Amino acid sequence: MARRFSCLIISLILICSLMSGSCVAKEKIVLEWSTWQLTQIPHKELMEDLIRNFQKENPNVEIQLTNTGWSQYFDKLQIRLASGTGPDIFTCADDNVKLYATSGFAEPLDSYIDLSKYEFCQAAERCNIDGKTYGVVWSSLPFTLIYNKALFKEAGIENPPTTPEEMIEVAKKLTKGKEQFGYAGATDSSNPADFYTEFLVWTIGSGGRVARNGVPTVNEPQNVEAITLLKKAYDAGIMPKGIDRQLYRKMFLSGNIAMLVDGAYLFDSARQVSDEAAERLDTAPIFFPSNHVRSYSMYLCVSKDSKHKDVASKFLEFILRPEYQEQFVPCVKENPALANIEVEGTDWIKDNPWYHGYLQVDPQDSVPEGLEPYAEEIKKLVARYVGEVFLSDRPAKEALDQCQDAVVQMLQQRGYKIPW
Repeated sequence: MARRFSCLIISLILICSLMSGSCVAKEKIVLEWSTWQLTQIPHKELMEDLIRNFQKENPNVEIQLTNTGWSQYFDKLQIRLASGTGPDIFTCADDNVKLYATSGFAEPLDSYIDLSKYEFCQAAERCNIDGKTYGVVWSSLPFTLIYNKALFKEAGIENPPTTPEEMIEVAKKLTKGKEQFGYAGATDSSNPADFYTEFLVWTIGSGGRVARNGVPTVNEPQNVEAITLLKKAYDAGIMPKGIDRQLYRKMFLSGNIAMLVDGAYLFDSARQVSDEAAERLDTAPIFFPSNHVRSYSMYLCVSKDSKHKDVASKFLEFILRPEYQEQFVPCVKENPALANIEVEGTDWIKDNPWYHGYLQVDPQDSVPEGLEPYAEEIKKLVARYVGEVFLSDRPAKEALDQCQDAVVQMLQQRGYKIPW
């Protein structure tokens, strides 16, 4: 009897020990964070730093970064999300975050994060759909004018231009045959993404929009004026033709182009060439009196099919801590999610005065307002119809009118009712 009792006690101790051990040893959780930015060294370093610090506080969590190239990222992500095999966390952009939310691919975060505690930047509004929040801002990337101050000095030009007309005249003085160009911008419509980027630089700078409140406005007067000016610059011979953004960026960093409009990440690329190449560059407010610039915002969403939505949401909130938000401008040269993070006047700005041009512009959304799910189709139609302005002498208004008709027809075919 005593022996049986002893065996029973030992068994109970072993069971309790095993149960206790299972409670103490937390479940190992693995999250996948999918992005296209791992080839950008500053972004990779920032992401790895955030993950490392999060895992110190949460040793039972492992976050694995997976990368897909920009050109294929969104197509592959769409397939994975639609098949229920999407990553736990995925990076997306301002022209498709609404699509992922309305398609049921992104999980609303409101029950996981008390979002009312945070003062978000304007870009965060795009995540708010029908009273729910489907993501947090990862970063926002404004554009402005970057110029080679050494070439300006050599040409006897003291100040960067402040109007499109002045930019064209300054660029003429900085152009030397096919060896050196005053300005670079993508006007080759065979690459819709690049062409649309330059299209937005000029239309947004001129106060134009592709859509307003869900109504397509491709051919509004501001856009006609903008493309007429861009065609004037194109015809002036100040721009290299038939090359993509990657190539003309290299030409710019090599000193063969004097001006372009781009993001501050280009200064990191310049430093990879040489310190001298970076020191030749400076920024200024974009050459439009409005100071309006296109801004490209990126977001982090939690997949609807994630098995650990609470932990993934916890990581997104971890990134919102001030000590990490303050790293975005110094590390990746992009604005963080929170609006109350001080940039101007910091030691980093004092040590990097070239950044002043990004502090003096007025960033604007680059997506068609109210027509976000159709952004990719609109982009291709703009390249198709407006691109003809640069392939022939077709007037800008005629091309934009036809593009407007094509956008309207596309929306009607998709079953969208335009709120005229």
